[in-house]
Amino acid sequence: MSIKITAGLLLLWFTIPVFADTGKVQYVHDGDTVRISVDGAKIKIRLAGIDAPEMNQEYGLESKAVLKSIIDNKIIYYQSNKKDRYGRVIATLYLDQRMTQSVNAMMVEKGAAWWYKRYARNDKELEQLHNKARLSGAGLWMSGSAIPPWVWRKRK
Repeated sequence: MSIKITAGLLLLWFTIPVFADTGKVQYVHDGDTVRISVDGAKIKIRLAGIDAPEMNQEYGLESKAVLKSIIDNKIIYYQSNKKDRYGRVIATLYLDQRMTQSVNAMMVEKGAAWWYKRYARNDKELEQLHNKARLSGAGLWMSGSAIPPWVWRKRK
C-alpha cells in the first residue's frame, strides 16, 4: 500500500503546475537586464546565471538585440528568490507558464551571453549550452576574440 501512495504522490508532484510571477516586459536594458511591469510596479530583473557583453563592449548591442527579439513587449514568467547588490531581482525568465522555455538558456545557446560560472556553477544546462555555442562559433563566439564581461569590466 505504501508503494501505491508513494507512486500517487509522485504522480501528483509531477502534475502540479509550477508557479512563477508574471510581468510584461517594458524595456530591455542590455543582454542580461530588463524592466518589467507587475501590477503597475516596475521591477528591474537581472537574468540569473548568465553575463552578457556590456553595451560598449564588442557584441553588446547585438546581445541586447537578441534578448529584445525574444521578449520585447511580451508577458514573461519569472522565478526568483534573491536580489543583487544593486537591488535588481535575480531571476530566470520563461516564455511560457509551464516554464519549459528559459530565456536565460536561449541567450547562452544563441551565443548572446556567457554562462556565468561564478554564480551558476551547478547549472549543467547553461554549461552545456555555453560549450556548444562556443564550439559552433555562435553569436559572440564568431570573432574568436570574445572577452568575458567580468574580465572586460575589470580592465575598465
